Amino acid sequence: MLVEKELVAHVEIARKVAAIERELAGRVIRIAYNLGTDWANEPAVYFRIILSDEASREENLRGITAAVSDRLMNALDHLGLQPYFNFRSESEQAYLNDPAWAA
Repeated sequence: MLVEKELVAHVEIARKVAAIERELAGRVIRIAYNLGTDWANEPAVYFRIILSDEASREENLRGITAAVSDRLMNALDHLGLQPYFNFRSESEQAYLNDPAWAA
């Protein structure tokens, strides 16, 4: 049943995302996501990740984006979803005040 499968995926993703947020606390402010399909109509998960301003500094950015992406891919690989990652700094989100990134 597709609806049940999607609900199970949401619950599992939410649990794993919360664990990764705790693990990377101080560098990662929030990880939000949506399930959908990508350009090839394949199941996908779209992550919106807000990083602390310190983590977003040029000298830190590559390391933290790789750490977050790797942890999410490893934790959720078995779900068969193509992951897509978008990152913003805390200051950037405060300036843009984008509601899609607020939750």
